[in-house]
Amino acid sequence: MHKLEIPSRILLVVHTLVILMGYVTFLQTNHQLISPLIPASVILKIATPSIIASIPPGLLLPVSLCFFFYQKRAISISISSVAIISYFVLLEYYLT
Repeated sequence: MHKLEIPSRILLVVHTLVILMGYVTFLQTNHQLISPLIPASVILKIATPSIIASIPPGLLLPVSLCFFFYQKRAISISISSVAIISYFVLLEYYLT
């Protein structure tokens, strides 16, 4: 087993969880804030940052998986790390 395989696998799992976390946050916000007092546009405005922050990691996951399966573990680690960091940076940017 290559020495970078385990960190690469861990980062791919975290990468996938970050993507799912954005989508689940969006869906949870939409379902829990249903109220006649809160307009739908406000609910969408509150939930949108999480879905926007999940788009770049979602686009980078297939690329990272391709490099992982073609035995390019260092590149896969780099792409997954950038994707995870980009999620939190974008989320912080859209929430402020």
